[in-house]
Amino acid sequence: MRRGWTIIGVILAAALLLAATPWTTNQDRAHKIAELARQMGLGEDHAIIEEASKLWWAEDEDVRILANVIAHEAPYCTDRHQQLVAQVVLNRVKDDRFPNTVRGVVEQPGQYHPSYAQSLPEYGTASAEVQRCFANAIKAINGEVECPADVIFQSEFPYLGAGTYESIAVDTGAWRSVTYFNYG
Repeated sequence: MRRGWTIIGVILAAALLLAATPWTTNQDRAHKIAELARQMGLGEDHAIIEEASKLWWAEDEDVRILANVIAHEAPYCTDRHQQLVAQVVLNRVKDDRFPNTVRGVVEQPGQYHPSYAQSLPEYGTASAEVQRCFANAIKAINGEVECPADVIFQSEFPYLGAGTYESIAVDTGAWRSVTYFNYG
């Protein structure tokens, strides 16, 4: 009987851990693909399962890099501001003028500080404010942020790019500015 309670306890702990860890839409898809392949009898070394695994971990890295960019570019800002910061990075990934990965966009010389793609925080181990950065990064990756695809600039300059999509005033009490999200 004791063994049965131990197994139930382990299952409940695993369920709580999974519930606390947000999955992106793409991670969910990668998981479903891998599970279907396993049900078909394919081994862990099969190309389908290996590709699903790459999708899973690449998505995890993208979330962590975006959360780090948000934490440095828009700490203590509104959710909308943080989501637009992440969306600009994702829009650049899709734009031919920029690298085609989140890491590549963030590490591109003269764009973001390259350290934003290093020393990445782990979800669940950081402060509540960094957790909010993760939540906003996940919303952007899941396509939940309203923003045109050609908004590829974020700066304190209204004249950068081909016009302003949205501007957001920031006043932390110690620091004031306006961030402009501009068309490419």
